[in-house]
Amino acid sequence: MRNDTQSFHIKMQRHPVDQRYYERLSERLSKVVESLPLSSDAKVLDAGCGQGEFMRCLNKKKIQVQGIDLEVSCIDRASEFGPTIRADLMDLKNYFKPGEFDIVVCSHVLEHMEHPADAVSILKSICKSWLLFVVPNLSRLANNFVRTARLINPGHKQGWDQHHFKTFLECHCELSIEKWVSDSVVLTPIHKLPSLYKSSVLEWFEEDVLAKAFPQWADSLIVLCRKTCDDSSSDFLLGKKANL
Repeated sequence: MRNDTQSFHIKMQRHPVDQRYYERLSERLSKVVESLPLSSDAKVLDAGCGQGEFMRCLNKKKIQVQGIDLEVSCIDRASEFGPTIRADLMDLKNYFKPGEFDIVVCSHVLEHMEHPADAVSILKSICKSWLLFVVPNLSRLANNFVRTARLINPGHKQGWDQHHFKTFLECHCELSIEKWVSDSVVLTPIHKLPSLYKSSVLEWFEEDVLAKAFPQWADSLIVLCRKTCDDSSSDFLLGKKANL
């Protein structure tokens, strides 16, 4: 989300295949949020909202969502679906109170951060309990089709497979992993055929068949986490001090 990587991250005119993937991903994330035991007035933060696909999904479900991003053009689009401000993730304590959000969603952002553990710590401080993270999967099927190293995204400063992301979240961020959410195993070569990239049969095969059989090849790692009891106690004390 830093300015020096933003130009690599946000493409306002995505390839139709990429745009369809982000729409499907947003639908999947909204179902995760909807499945949680949240009150009717629960608040969700989309930390790094991009063009607002996920916010649009929550808006349709009448779930309160706030977006933050650095890219002005993204903020303009996302603000159609909920309040959206221009803010750096590392400065969010200056914008929001401790425990202000019931769940924080951070999709395809951590890989752009110089210090992702510090970023997670900040997100933990402004949420009550739930955090939902999405990062690119280094073991995605598409990466297995090439034999030599290649540039993927010059804006990416970090990278994880499933094992390393679990280690990062549990050991370095002190979070409790509640659930791994399945993502599509995208058959990249087939998606290059214009007549197939929106095929319902192809989507079913990628999301229901391949995703269940080969979850390690998913395009993204999607992880629902919960703060530990110690984190909740710290936030309570922070909130109490803020009210003095």
